[in-house]
Parts: sequence; C-alpha cells; structure tokens
Amino acid sequence: MADMKFSVVIPLHDKEPYVARAIESVLAQTHADFELIVVDDASTDRGPEIVRSFDDPRVRLLRRDVPGPGGYAARNLGIREARNEWIAFLDADDLWKPDFLAENVRLHERFPEARALCSAFVDKWPGGERPNRFSIGAGRESFCRGWTDFLRTVTDGKWPFWTGVAVFRREDLLASGAFPDREGCRKGGDLDCWFRTMRVARVWAWSPEANAVYFRDVPGQVTRAVKQNRRPVQDTVDALLAETADTEERELLERCRVACALDVLADAAVRRHLSWREIFAERKNLPASAVARVAAKRLEADCRAVRRSIPLLGRMGRRGWLAFLFLCACAVVAALSLR
Repeated sequence: MADMKFSVVIPLHDKEPYVARAIESVLAQTHADFELIVVDDASTDRGPEIVRSFDDPRVRLLRRDVPGPGGYAARNLGIREARNEWIAFLDADDLWKPDFLAENVRLHERFPEARALCSAFVDKWPGGERPNRFSIGAGRESFCRGWTDFLRTVTDGKWPFWTGVAVFRREDLLASGAFPDREGCRKGGDLDCWFRTMRVARVWAWSPEANAVYFRDVPGQVTRAVKQNRRPVQDTVDALLAETADTEERELLERCRVACALDVLADAAVRRHLSWREIFAERKNLPASAVARVAAKRLEADCRAVRRSIPLLGRMGRRGWLAFLFLCACAVVAALSLR
C-alpha cells in the first residue's frame, strides 16, 4: 500500500456514552499508520477520562477551555496540531469499519491526482439502516472528478462528503480556512468547509465501499437541535459568485446558491423551524418551484403534528388523508394567490 499517513480528528463534547466506541473503531483499522487526535471541547462528563484510559501511543488528547459552536473550533485545533499529511474526521458518536483508512489508501493509489477523498456511508437508525443519498445513485465503481463535477453534485442536493468520510490534505484545509468557527455558526459549518476546501483541492475521488456509520438517533445532535435558517456555505457561494468570471462556473454556482438555500429551508420546514410567513418571504430570493417545495415540506410536517395531536386523524384511512391533504393544499394555494 502507498505510504499514506493520517491524522484522525475527533471533537469531543459531552459524548461519554459513545466516545469509546468511536475510538475503538479507529484503533481497529487495518491500516495502522495514523495518529488519533481527540479534542476535548470543554466536556462536563467523563468523556476525557475515557479517552485517557486508552493505552495507545497513537492517541493524543487536546483540550479547549471554552466549547466552540458546532465543534468547528475543536476540529480546527486538531488540524493545526496534526503531524501527518492527510486529515480524516470522525464524530465522537459515530464509527468506522476496520477497512475505512485502508480503502482510502487504495482509492488514492488508483487516483493519485485526487487531493480529496470520500466514500459511501450508512445512515443508521434504531429500526434499520440505509445508504446515504449520494451513494444510492453513484453506482458501484470508484471514480475521480473535478471541481465543476463537484458543483453539479451540489446542485442536485447530494453532497458526496460527510464528516465521517471526508479526507483532505492538511495543507488544503489550512489554505481554505478549514471550519468556520466564528461565533454564531452552529450548523452547516462542515458543508462550508468541504465547499471551500474543494475549491482549493479541485480533484476528488469517491469509493462505493461503505465503511463508515452515521448514527442518526443520538440525543443532542446539532443537526436536529439547532435552528438556523441560513448557513455559512450560502455566504461562501455568494462570495464566489461575486469574484468568478468563468461563465460555466458562474452558472453552476448560481444553481448551487438555489440548491443550498432550498436544502436549508426544506430542512427547517421539516423541523417546523420555518414559519409560513418566512416561507412566503423567500419568493424574493428563490424560484416559485423551490418555494413550493419548501411549502410542501412544511405542510407535511404540520400534517404529522396534527395527526399526532388529534386521535381521530390518526385513525383516518388513506382516502381520508388524501382528502385532508387536498384541502390543506388548496388553502396554501389560496394564501399564495392573495399575496
């Protein structure tokens, strides 16, 4: 195998029940040339003690006195302190299968021009698991693509990168500014980091081997807990639009702008973090079709809430629900037409 040395960065904040599982999954890697940097982001539980209990010289524990939003400052500290060329990330409540690093080595051997690596992964709930969205349509063959191909995947709303499978060169992360750790940025900083770092790296490779597991049922996940109707990647796309002259790239960035906004707003609508007034206000910024999709997501969320709160609706059959949804849709169309 190629001589690839990894620095694995795990931010840790109050993940006592899960951190041992994450560390054990890293130490079990079949490719053993790595260091593991766990950054204690001012934990208040026994998580740091668990990290210290691992008697392995590859494990390093760093500490921050004040927790940073989203764990982004902790990851940035890990990147700065890393000793190896390639940086891989893992959250303290997720895990890798034993061949994760080895598969990245094989991927880079096949595509040595790639400066960013990623792969399929599994979304896991208590009731089962499924491949992530990008993997479903990506096929069963590894591939290597460029910057504009990355933009096209973003416009489709299917990000190839997720924290647990993102592998970048340290110098590219530092050149891009890494994670946005400014105050107030608590959600979406990972997507912003991938976007900016991909503009530096330019070439990325993907593997269909799903050697990482994303646990969706962990309490207190930032993804579910934080209300944030605009994310830093949108500011990054706007800035790139302002400075990019290339016609094709500008067109793709404009489509990315709409796709990123739609993704953020749809997520907020599903969680009922976005009011109907806020949805209607987006008609100034987004195409009508995009606003209609967000409204449909909010309507679906409202229907679920009503169904839970009114026992009668919970007993309605398929026809009853279709009639109820039709009336709700008519109400939305009427409200839009009156504005």
